[in-house]
Amino acid sequence: MNPLPTDRKSLKLVTHCGRFAADELFSFAALGLAYHDRALDLTRSVDPAELAGVDIAFGIGSRYDPQRRHFDARRNERPLRADGVPFSTFGLIWQHLGLLAISALCPGVAFPVAMAIWRHVDADLVHAIDLQASGLPGRPRNSITEFLNELKVLLDDDDASDNAFLRAAEIAEVHLRRAIADAASRLRASGRLSDPARAPRRIGIPNCRSRCARARECRSIADPLVRAMA
Repeated sequence: MNPLPTDRKSLKLVTHCGRFAADELFSFAALGLAYHDRALDLTRSVDPAELAGVDIAFGIGSRYDPQRRHFDARRNERPLRADGVPFSTFGLIWQHLGLLAISALCPGVAFPVAMAIWRHVDADLVHAIDLQASGLPGRPRNSITEFLNELKVLLDDDDASDNAFLRAAEIAEVHLRRAIADAASRLRASGRLSDPARAPRRIGIPNCRSRCARARECRSIADPLVRAMA
């Protein structure tokens, strides 16, 4: 994966605008954790011109190029898991950047333990999102993905669409953080993670702006549901 410039305090992200699902929400949440030390400048658009000079593109472009940080599972030849389930966009991001998200929440954790946490989250949460996004018949229902999918935009107001995306992504980030914490707790119970200083710490989604309609900032939205899940 090509290195990002170290002297830039913000990253330009692009995803599609309009209706969204759990896949895009968890993708953005994972990126927010992986790059928690930088501001995320998010553009939601279907204009191909927005992909020029972008640092990370997800859920748009029909392109999977991890070297350039382009993650879109919706292409003719979709990458498959070992069990034949197609990766979602979130699944692709987790394959390449999941360890960065874990290291942000569990600073100083040894690599073998981080990999064990990664595998737990991949098997439990990420695989479930992959199944939901696959469209395969007989896929099981998952309460969090069903809930987040219900937050798809119902109005034509682009401004409301951006706000709904950011609010729903905050909820996805809380759930992803909790999944990582639960995996670390399992390892701690088994004796593989015993240092209390390595317990997952809380961080919120970095400052982000969506420019579908106009620039905005979203700073860890104090929504009652988010507080209830925290």
